[in-house]
Amino acid sequence: MEYAEVGFSARHASIQEIIEAMRSIWNKGQDIMEGCEDVGFTTRPSENTWSPAEEFSHTLRSAAALTSALKGGPQPLRSLPRPKREPITYAGVAEWYTRELEGLKKRNPPNPFGPREIKETDASAMRDHWNATQQKFESRLGLFEEADLNSSYIPHPLLGAMYLREMLYFTILHSMHHLRSIERKMQSIKS
Repeated sequence: MEYAEVGFSARHASIQEIIEAMRSIWNKGQDIMEGCEDVGFTTRPSENTWSPAEEFSHTLRSAAALTSALKGGPQPLRSLPRPKREPITYAGVAEWYTRELEGLKKRNPPNPFGPREIKETDASAMRDHWNATQQKFESRLGLFEEADLNSSYIPHPLLGAMYLREMLYFTILHSMHHLRSIERKMQSIKS
């Protein structure tokens, strides 16, 4: 799995660096959506492959879920199960997630993260939802201090208990992975 290059791969990032990385992702998502203009947006490249709309919806649901979890600030997240290890870096999260995905592929279970019925099927509506999620994300992450990133916890459906900092890293790499995939699909549909 390719993942986003960030300036903090081997060290812990500050809240501001995370916001800047996410802002870059939000902007990339918006640029991709502006280029879609609904041409081929709901077309699946093959039977078992997500359409750009389905993949963008999946990416948006993931980012929106984290944004919702941030709503109450750090206190509610401190009561969730704590990881039984020290926090890891962005590169560590990327390696961990890649390993888990490979194991999941080998087991070949039903995909609980696969495409669902999507509310918005046009690029404009998804772009509006994407922008609203970005605004909420930045506002809600502003409720946290640096120390909260390693003392607040959040469950991931595949990886289990994570430090909030790690979930933020995951959201960066997961979003960029899917945005790059959407870009490739849109280029192949247009050509």
